[in-house]
Amino acid sequence: MKADRFDARGVYQKDLFREKRVLITGGGSGIGRLVADGFAQLGANLVLAARKLDRLESARDELLGDYGIQVTCLQCDIADPKQVQQMVAGAFAAGEVHVLVNNAGANSLRPTEALTPVRWKAIIDTVLSGTYYVTREVCRRWIRTGYAGRVINMASTTGWTGSPYMAPSGAAKAGIINLGRT
Repeated sequence: MKADRFDARGVYQKDLFREKRVLITGGGSGIGRLVADGFAQLGANLVLAARKLDRLESARDELLGDYGIQVTCLQCDIADPKQVQQMVAGAFAAGEVHVLVNNAGANSLRPTEALTPVRWKAIIDTVLSGTYYVTREVCRRWIRTGYAGRVINMASTTGWTGSPYMAPSGAAKAGIINLGRT
């Protein structure tokens, strides 16, 4: 991963996130993995959450080797509020979480009329409801302690422009955009 990535250290202060912990959903692969790399470059310790533990562990091993930071892996389906409660408790077990990155996603590239209600619900539950569940649990802890943390919601242009074959993801991303403004 190291050879072809963006070097955040050339843009930001080298240890900008030193002694900070960042929770990233969907942090084991794709965009979430790249976000993890960027925060790690800036000295952050990470909590990576996703459904697939093997991807999380692989990302952890790479990040430990490249940066020597602390990386905690927590398996979680963010569409399940009970799993989210457990995951957030685990994330805070080692100390304060300073930044939450809601990145976990799902999609189904097919015509809207071909989507089953089950698939539609699965995408909405993960992308929109999951983002809400994680944000709610993290913010509850911040409110109790008086900590002013930061939430970064990963959205998409499909959230305001729409896109062929991406109706459920676009609808969910529109919800995330509104949730972030609320």
